[in-house]
Amino acid sequence: MRIYSGMRGERGQSMAEYAVILALAALAAVAGLSALGQAHSVRTASTLLAVSEAMK
Repeated sequence: MRIYSGMRGERGQSMAEYAVILALAALAAVAGLSALGQAHSVRTASTLLAVSEAMK
């Protein structure tokens, strides 16, 4: 039974490592999408300003 409990500990450790990797990947995805969203917002605002100036 000792071998089985040792394998069980490794499985738990592997799951914890996957959870950490998943959390880091999710954090990177959120940060990347946030940066892209801000860049898109600035581009849209400048386009709307240009259109507004052209209509005057």
